[in-house]
Amino acid sequence: MRHIINDKALILAIISLFSVALSIHLFAPIVRAQSPGLVCLAQQQASSCPSSGPVIPGSVGSQLRVAVFIQDSAPLGAFDVTVLSNNTILQPSGVDLTGTVLLSPLNIVSECIAGVQRISSGTGYPCTTADAIELAVYSCITCGLTNNPTTGLLYTAIYNVISPTASTPIGFQTGCYPSSVGGASTCVLVTNGGLNPVPETTQTASLTASSEFSLSASRRTLL
Repeated sequence: MRHIINDKALILAIISLFSVALSIHLFAPIVRAQSPGLVCLAQQQASSCPSSGPVIPGSVGSQLRVAVFIQDSAPLGAFDVTVLSNNTILQPSGVDLTGTVLLSPLNIVSECIAGVQRISSGTGYPCTTADAIELAVYSCITCGLTNNPTTGLLYTAIYNVISPTASTPIGFQTGCYPSSVGGASTCVLVTNGGLNPVPETTQTASLTASSEFSLSASRRTLL
């Protein structure tokens, strides 16, 4: 867990440099504290976080897209969020930033898919968790922050469904510091130019997946 803490601290340092530059560029006060927002996992094309953790349906052999969504948050200019599930059932495949609430152009600090570091911006973060999808992104320095409050998509986590399951949790990795989740090490970091992370709570989801093929048998009586 120590290397995760060090890695997140390094990512925060990079994102904080962006935040300072952003606040200087805008000649605006840093956004003050407000009630925590919510970072949730939801079905694709969700327009809000569900009232409770959703059960997302899937089927073996198909691709599943899970929305990493933020709701009623303070304005933000960057995030680093790691989604975790069982890779023997949900095999991490990729990410999609289409429709993200962050203002373009975007800068990807880290993209880690199933233990493979696809993008690291030359920083070389260790990337060893086969169950995880991590994405750390910040908006351009001249773009400003999102609306207050902010509700919308952060990114889409993409999986291949490879085994059937009645119920498998999809959540957030732990062992990260700093975190936007107060008193926890949840790997959800949202920043907006302040010295501290934007406060957030989290809501997880679960997967139910059927087999691609089903077999039925009938009893035949021989006379």
